[in-house]
Amino acid sequence: MSDRWYGGPVRVLFSLQRAPFLKNFDSVVRLLAERGHSVDVAIAQPAPPLGGEQALLDELAAIPGVTVEFVAPPAWERMRETARHLRGTLDYFAYLDPRFPPSYRRAWESRAARPARIAGRSPLARRTLVPLLKALEASAPPSAELARFLRARDPHVLLLSPHIFPHSHQPELLAAAKTLGIPAAVCVHSWDNLTSKGKIRLLPDRVFVWNELQRREAATYHGLPAELVTVTGAQAYDWWFERRARPREEFCARIGLDPRQPIVLYACSAPWSGRAEAEFVLPWIEAIRSAGGRLETVGILIRPHPKRAEAWSQISPDRYPNVAVWPRKPELPGALATRADYFDSIFHSAALVGANTSAMIEAAILRKPVLTLSLPEFAEEQTETIHFRYLNEVAGGLLATAATREEHVGQLARALEDPESAARRADAFTEIFVRPYGRNVPATPRFADEVERLAASQPEPLRPAPQARLFRGVLLAGSAVYLTARAAWRAAKRAVRPRAPGTGWLRRGATPAGSAAQGAPSGRQGAAGRAGRGSVRSRARTGRAG
Repeated sequence: MSDRWYGGPVRVLFSLQRAPFLKNFDSVVRLLAERGHSVDVAIAQPAPPLGGEQALLDELAAIPGVTVEFVAPPAWERMRETARHLRGTLDYFAYLDPRFPPSYRRAWESRAARPARIAGRSPLARRTLVPLLKALEASAPPSAELARFLRARDPHVLLLSPHIFPHSHQPELLAAAKTLGIPAAVCVHSWDNLTSKGKIRLLPDRVFVWNELQRREAATYHGLPAELVTVTGAQAYDWWFERRARPREEFCARIGLDPRQPIVLYACSAPWSGRAEAEFVLPWIEAIRSAGGRLETVGILIRPHPKRAEAWSQISPDRYPNVAVWPRKPELPGALATRADYFDSIFHSAALVGANTSAMIEAAILRKPVLTLSLPEFAEEQTETIHFRYLNEVAGGLLATAATREEHVGQLARALEDPESAARRADAFTEIFVRPYGRNVPATPRFADEVERLAASQPEPLRPAPQARLFRGVLLAGSAVYLTARAAWRAAKRAVRPRAPGTGWLRRGATPAGSAAQGAPSGRQGAAGRAGRGSVRSRARTGRAG
């Protein structure tokens, strides 16, 4: 690539799999632009928009030097499609390792092809197949289309996040960047990325992580050399240290709670299972109210998760006085306005309760008591995850955990009476997990420094290994057989699957005509179609795949 950076403006290409991931990096985008660099944010996989998402995209696109665009997925290529399936099989085999909880195996099993599930039952078969599958996946040639995409942008540095999600095209984009000699970094998006979302196989030039725990995860679960992993701190949370809340009376009037009473915030979790969170929350409210004393009149605020569209019509002022669900429509706290609403919800609360949510980290930053219940219905998202353990282990443990509702109610009453002990635990957790260089040392400048440093590097273009040509021939022949057999198997299943009279077949991921979901992307695409600085653009031409 031309004119490598030596101290002037940097051209940064930031590939994000989905738009909501941008909220954890917007401070980096803003600071890089403030330093005079150009940032092209390329969002690779459009999805139904979340409330508040478009506002964040428009805010960033209005910054001089920043472009935000949705890019068309790369065209179907046999070799790349086969390599993607090989990665999925290798990830499934990896999560059969007993170091990982059963919930991870179940999640990846549903994504694995039938032959992989059959072979996965035998440890001997896995040990035999893994080296071969790795060699075949590594032999896949870089995508010519993605190489054209990179040449058209000519970036000094490529950032990828989260890179390791299922069905992501970012591993192929990394491969194309390495063949062109473009330095590339994988940027950890969230606290569970390195343990549950897949494996990093092709080595990037850098991996940016939050803390020493994630550095250890990168080595233990991905085999990454220590010199490739850079601890920056959790840039996603920098604004929590700087924000100032609106007056309590104003906030409470907006959400409909009594400002004279302390507020307990229940932060809903991502939809790990089919369980409706309202099924737990309503008995939880009853348990708090029946405890008497201060808890009988305490304010209770329920904050729905952005990905949960649950109905909360059961909660009304008549049935549950001084209880509110807000916002009523789930929204992404990404743009400045929605982010301020979210901040105020935690700031003005006396304690936070949840099952497994990053809101617990945010409450720790604000030195709030954080409580949870270890119930059987929460096992899949608590004890059967690796990242949740950090809340109980780091710095002696952040959480106050109860095994029953009665025990939890007692802990909550004590937390309201003595918040200082919880604040000390929160400080200790924050200084290890969020800001490992000190509570007053933000992560965003360090992250931006590392991006500039990486842009100045000049990695040698990656050349295929001598044996790659042999494996590539095997991959080409095998991919034809595999994809043909897979198509035939699916056709056979469709032929014998019963269907209701008068109904047609519906592709996976498609939406019935006339449904609300069908029209969801159109408004976003309309907003995305406005070209030029200060707007979000959409590119669908060949060679514009991110």
